[in-house]
Amino acid sequence: MSDITRHIYEKVLSDIASGALPQGARLPSEGELALALGSTRMNVARALRQLREEGILHSRKKAGTFVSAAISPDDLRRFRCRCSKKIFILYSATHANTHWSGESFEAFDAVVNARGFQVVYSLIPTAAGRKAYAELLKKIGGSAPAALVIFSGSDDLFFLLDNNDLLLDTPFPVYVLNRGNDMSRLDFCNTLMMDNHAEGMKMISALHDSGFRRVICLCGADSLSSEREYWCVRRYEGMARGLLTFRDRQCRLEKAATVGEPDFLDLLRDRGSMENTVFVGMNCLLAARFIDYAADRGFRAGKDYNITAFDDHSLFRSYDLTALKVPVREVGEIFADMVTADAWYKKYPLRISLSLCGDWVERSSCRKLTIAR
Repeated sequence: MSDITRHIYEKVLSDIASGALPQGARLPSEGELALALGSTRMNVARALRQLREEGILHSRKKAGTFVSAAISPDDLRRFRCRCSKKIFILYSATHANTHWSGESFEAFDAVVNARGFQVVYSLIPTAAGRKAYAELLKKIGGSAPAALVIFSGSDDLFFLLDNNDLLLDTPFPVYVLNRGNDMSRLDFCNTLMMDNHAEGMKMISALHDSGFRRVICLCGADSLSSEREYWCVRRYEGMARGLLTFRDRQCRLEKAATVGEPDFLDLLRDRGSMENTVFVGMNCLLAARFIDYAADRGFRAGKDYNITAFDDHSLFRSYDLTALKVPVREVGEIFADMVTADAWYKKYPLRISLSLCGDWVERSSCRKLTIAR
């Protein structure tokens, strides 16, 4: 659908949603509409054809084109949202610039503002509880938004999952950033997902190609069995899966539950073993704990041993970690296109899930890596 045809389509739809064209009403002729909208009969015909295919209009030979009498109140609310130029964003007050940041919002605003959309930001009311969340969603619904986009933090995730029923059957589409957790309870929403499994494969591939043959994953206690650390499980599974793609089968993957295991000290003292050994923090916190543990015993990251991490948490930037970093600007740009682009999938009652993988940022904690581009 061209921009001109879409403009006509949205104008007719908006008039129906507002009641200017009530159910059963006869539309002006194609020529009259073309004149009123400053367009051509051909563009008007294309827009009306689309509306007829969607059951919003119907035509009777020699009588004209009419608004369908079978449109329900729910349909009208959906029509209002489809014509809306307002987008609501709910975001966490406790994020750490790891999976999204102010840069994500700047990128989102730049794309949607250029397309004529307005963005309204509100905090996820986790501390205030379910009632406040329900009231906020009701207020958002009353504005007939084009979409609701949710950027959660670790403190909000399970609040959103436990109150998932509040997002069911909204007349507007809902988009959620999946930070890498089990979001099956929100699988009726559109999602942009951090692909932890692919990140695991990307991590092991770079380490193998860089000559490391012993990879020790710093997982933390119970991280490979806890629902809250689903991301850790997926990353480890990705690394294990990646091992199977190497023909030499010489790379070994191990996991450590705690940073203070006794054999670490002996291992750090063994210079020969350190040449082909690398530690991997399943997130920046676990990597930082290990670096502190080693530093207390006189060993320096990047000099006496090599260590990398998943994520690039701003609180641990002083550790100068080589890491797989979420491209936070792209997160905003992708969400903006998911919400506002004239995409083929919006013609169908679908839910879309897109995956995004981190990019390498190399610092001093690890020797130079061989990274496939």
